[in-house]
Amino acid sequence: TFGYSNGVSNNGTVVGTLFTKTGKRSCCTGINAAFVYSNGSRTTLPLLSGMVQGFAEGISADGQHAYGYNTLSSQGTGSAVRWNWASGGGWSAELIGPPANQLPEVYWLTTGSSDDGTVLVGYGYYGSSFANPALRGKHEGWLWISGNSPEWLSLGVGVRVHDIDPTAHLIVGTRYQDNGDTTFTPKAVYWIASDGFTIPHDLITAAGDGSVARGVGRLANGDLVIVGELQWGQPQSRNGVAWLPQSSGGYGAPLLLHAINGSTSQLAGAEDVNANGIVVGYSDTGGGRRAVLWQLPGTP
Repeated sequence: TFGYSNGVSNNGTVVGTLFTKTGKRSCCTGINAAFVYSNGSRTTLPLLSGMVQGFAEGISADGQHAYGYNTLSSQGTGSAVRWNWASGGGWSAELIGPPANQLPEVYWLTTGSSDDGTVLVGYGYYGSSFANPALRGKHEGWLWISGNSPEWLSLGVGVRVHDIDPTAHLIVGTRYQDNGDTTFTPKAVYWIASDGFTIPHDLITAAGDGSVARGVGRLANGDLVIVGELQWGQPQSRNGVAWLPQSSGGYGAPLLLHAINGSTSQLAGAEDVNANGIVVGYSDTGGGRRAVLWQLPGTP
């Protein structure tokens, strides 16, 4: 058995996934189980009806709602799920969106949550054999608000949603621009609550560059900062960036987050940002990949 942790709440509750090997082979055959670890004890999170494997991707800041997805053992299908802690004790699994076990060749992932766990975001993927040919091989982003279960708001086909800010005012992700030659360029986008989350806004990049918005955080001064990466060239190069809000509204040109070894690094990216303006991500050094912290200018 081995596993990994993906999230921690403000009260120290950790969520993650354990893989238990089955059979005699050295790898690859087994079952994944989502878990919660709190006060020295690990608890396996329950499965949705008909599902056999669980994956936990994160937990709300108050520790009351974990999120992730469940999958079948075959057909490449998966359902988004929120796990809820009951006041009397114990966790329950809540279906988010349509049940994937009724839609072979589809999976739905949960990728982000508001601090209180009442708003979730994620995206789905339609397999190459999906019944509707127009959706085959496409992603679809979504937003879900507690009380509307299991329905959600689609944020568009050809979209991946990666994160939502702690107060559920801004969502970030990527749309895939059709280049008309069977290729697609990723474009970083955001959605805001004042638009009802129905209008995607492109973030500024240089012409021809690809871009991805990975995370969003609210600084102590109230600013919502978006972080991610720029992509360019063949072979592809990548650099971490942050988009800062402008006083006139919207977001300006990306702020470059320098790689560990400067311009010689071909791959770097930013994943998230906290209230103190600390950005986390990675950078290749020529000798391997390293975890990186950047401090945004003008923050403590």
